[in-house]
Amino acid sequence: MGLFDAMRRVLGRGSDATAADGEVASADGDAGDGDEWGVDVDAAAVDPQPGPRRRGGGHGRHWDTAVDSDEALRETVARTLDEGEVRGSRVANVEAVEYGAGNLRCRVLREDGDVLTAVPIGDGVAHETTVTDVTPWATDLEADATIVLGPEEFATYGASAWAVGGVPLGDATVEVTALAYALERADGETYETEDGGEFSTRGMAGFMPVEGGGVADYAFQTTVREVQRVPFFDANGYRFRVPLTRTADGDAFETWLYAGAHAIDGRVPEAGEDVSGVFWVQTHVR
Repeated sequence: MGLFDAMRRVLGRGSDATAADGEVASADGDAGDGDEWGVDVDAAAVDPQPGPRRRGGGHGRHWDTAVDSDEALRETVARTLDEGEVRGSRVANVEAVEYGAGNLRCRVLREDGDVLTAVPIGDGVAHETTVTDVTPWATDLEADATIVLGPEEFATYGASAWAVGGVPLGDATVEVTALAYALERADGETYETEDGGEFSTRGMAGFMPVEGGGVADYAFQTTVREVQRVPFFDANGYRFRVPLTRTADGDAFETWLYAGAHAIDGRVPEAGEDVSGVFWVQTHVR
């Protein structure tokens, strides 16, 4: 599967699937129930907006990257509340509870003791970059943050908004992480250019928005540079050091790309192999 084929397998639906606000799109583009998206009533109660996210949306699809079932999601959130580390913030009466072994954690946000939402958080790679736009979510505790990374300006989930009462605009050190909904080895494809030359996708690093997906959802293709096996709560998973994009001179901007065993199609990719799929991107402004 190449970059331009990835959207046909994205998130269990066609690339042209759309949904009205407040509805959930099924694989054939019709409005459906939460089960078709791996989100049940309990998950929807934590996140009032499952399904394709618009700006200021929710985490309805994000958990599909970290767990393989609604039961696993409920167990992870419950264990986080029971055993997690409580972290305060600069926002009055707001705290985060985090749980997880290693590089991937569950973060539950609560205000005055009431649970607001839960989200998987992964350690990323830090870059000196610029935040150009911020869209707060309804609670003002989460946000979408647009950043510049090399030749790209793109929207992400601003994972640090709760801690500082918003994501600051301007130059900053930003940690970038990607979590895969689906990942598989990619075959290089060759295309003829308008001037009669050829363009090969082998070794490329790029991504493009997913039509009908969330603001931070992208189809991607890249090359694996390093592979680590890491726990995904009570399951197995992996993270891959990969270039997210490159400059015209070939300078790479890397990230850690997380993929649970349930998200990998076929065998686990090795260093040096091209991969493609669909991920969502989160950022943490330090």
